[in-house]
Parts: sequence; structure tokens; C-alpha cells
Amino acid sequence: PEELKAPVKPLVISGDVVTWYRPTTLHSLLKMRAQPPRGLSVAGKKIEDSEMVAGKTCCIESREEAQLVSGHTDIGYKRLYKQTLARLMVSLHDVPELKRMQQDEAGLWVGAAATVTAIEDACKEMIEKMPIERTRGFAALLNQSRWFANKLVRNIGTLGGTLCAADNLSDLIPPLMAMNAQIFVASLNEAGEIQERSVSVRDFVVTARKTILSHNEIVTKVLLPFSEPGQYVQTYKVAKRREDCQASLNAG
Repeated sequence: PEELKAPVKPLVISGDVVTWYRPTTLHSLLKMRAQPPRGLSVAGKKIEDSEMVAGKTCCIESREEAQLVSGHTDIGYKRLYKQTLARLMVSLHDVPELKRMQQDEAGLWVGAAATVTAIEDACKEMIEKMPIERTRGFAALLNQSRWFANKLVRNIGTLGGTLCAADNLSDLIPPLMAMNAQIFVASLNEAGEIQERSVSVRDFVVTARKTILSHNEIVTKVLLPFSEPGQYVQTYKVAKRREDCQASLNAG
């Protein structure tokens, strides 16, 4: 349909309990992280300019409570079973910079909003066409990802969501650590320009459910490096059953 071919536009849907915000560029997303946009409603209350500048209650609480949503697999679980609900939901689905995947001499660059299934497909392609000593990390990641939840979750769950959830029983973080994957984090500087820094996956996760991200930062992409000759990567998962089961132990 022609309607589906039209350019995606920013969207704000406000309700009495939750407000849904859909940015369409990385810059607008980062601006949202730094400060809620003008006229945005949170829990039925409209945020005005004066409140964003001087209103400590509305501005700061809204920013801290804003929940980034991509695949919604982790957040949906929390909402269903733990009765938690952010007042401001920010969708990453239509930010093209977060979905890009490309290969260069360093490895595979994966956008934070790329799905686990898309990463699996990319890993399979590289394993088929490249020497085995260069793709041992991808083979280990692919071996581990097949036990990640189930096919439906892998189709919508994203790499960035997995990293930011920082689950201490994550299936994918151990192989990423073993590969020495690099995470790239973006924010806006004082001039309103996008700035980026990189950090190893090993340093990104501080402890269970906690990362080094500041309130105004987001993960934009991850570099999955090629292995070098003489390097070997292996992963292990211990669980009560093979699929759709939280691990008792993961290692890489």
C-alpha cells in the first residue's frame, strides 16, 4: 500500500498513564534523552518550556523514567510479571542509524536496534565466505544465539536491548565479552552535536541490571571483531532445557 511507502514521521501519543514517543533520527532521539521535547505530555501533564528549564519535578523525573523500547521483550516481561511501567516510552524502531549493519576490515558493525535473527543471518554469511580463523567468534556467537529464548523473541529482540538490560544470566553477553566486542555510545555535547565514545563489553556491564550509561546516552552500534589466527572462542550454556529457558550458567 502507498501508505506504507510514505516517510515515517515523528509521533507522540499521550495517555493518562503512558506517553509514547517515536523519534525518526538519532539526533532527535538524543535530544529527547537530554531533555523531553516541547509540548510532550507525561501521565496527562504537558511539559512546557518553563518546566523544562526550571521545573525540577517534571523535567528530571520524566527524563529518568523514560524507557527506550526496541524489541520490547525485556520491558514487556517486566510489565507483565513485575508490574512495572515507565511513564514515558521512547521507540527506537524508526531510527535508521540504529539498524544499520555493515562489514569492514575490523569486523561486523551492528546497529543497536538490529535483531538477533538479523545478526545470526550475518554471522552465517561471513562464516560461509571467510576463512575459519577469522570467524571463530561469529561461530561461537551463532552457537549461543540458537538457545536464546525462542525464534519469535529472536525475531524482535535486539542486540542493544540485550546489552542495556544487563541481565546477569544473559545468553549473549558472555560470547560478546569473549570476542572483545566494542560498544559505541552516543550523546549530545554542549553545542548540540552528536559525540561518541567506545567501551568494551567487558567494561560496559557494571553489575546485574546496571551499565555505565549516563541518563543522556544511548548505545548506537556494536563492533563484532574478526578473530585472529591462534585465537579461539567457545561458549557454554547450562539450563534446565534447551530452548526458551533462562540459563543457570553462561560462559564464554
